[in-house]
Amino acid sequence: MMIFDKFMIKKKKISVNFKKKSKKIISDQILKNQVKILIERVNIAAQAMDKDFERNVIDPFAYIFQSILFKKKDHNDWKLTELSRQIEKAFSNALGEFHQNLLCSLNGCLRPVGGVDFMCENKKIVAEIKNKHNSINSGSKAASFDKIKHELSKNNRKEFKGYFVTIIPKNPKNYEELFITTKNRLKSEYREPDNNILSINAESFYEKITGKKDVLKSIYQRLPEIFLSIDKNKYKNIGKINKEKFFNYYLFNALKD
Repeated sequence: MMIFDKFMIKKKKISVNFKKKSKKIISDQILKNQVKILIERVNIAAQAMDKDFERNVIDPFAYIFQSILFKKKDHNDWKLTELSRQIEKAFSNALGEFHQNLLCSLNGCLRPVGGVDFMCENKKIVAEIKNKHNSINSGSKAASFDKIKHELSKNNRKEFKGYFVTIIPKNPKNYEELFITTKNRLKSEYREPDNNILSINAESFYEKITGKKDVLKSIYQRLPEIFLSIDKNKYKNIGKINKEKFFNYYLFNALKD
């Protein structure tokens, strides 16, 4: 028995289908293009890291322990895992860009040059977009608050509201609330709350912009078909992943209503 087997998550079958909900507002072509951009960015980063793999001294103790404990077949199997670990930051950045670009592709929305991450003139909204709650700290919150505040201070932004959008929030629930950078007034990251600057989860934000519920869930469930349309041979493992109970398990743990 592998040392970590006892920590396996209990499987839970969830089969709710949301795929059609986002197709009219984000076409297959737009979603496919953004997936291809993410793939290309990750591939470029991986090639660079593979080329410079031994530039930083490899920890031989980590190599031997990981190879044994994680049952690596050989050195190449271990190396792939290590490269995956090293590329995590590049992947995280690419994933953040993926979400930002999809939001900015919505009708009436755009990605401004400089300043905030997102703008929708029709809805009178500007936003900063962050991918996951555990990559956000008070410093990044303060920086985003300042960018939003600056945008709202412009003469033609008087009726606008600003949002701090988190794609994967800490708690899997919909929310829209006053944006708090930190509650500690003594910290340099503290910003006086502003009624026009709010914090919101991505699923609620999509609904605010499009009027449709469950858009983010829909995008997720469409990804297997998108990958197969890009290269059905290279990504043929998606068929197995799509049928696993975990396919929707993690989705609904992260994005409950």
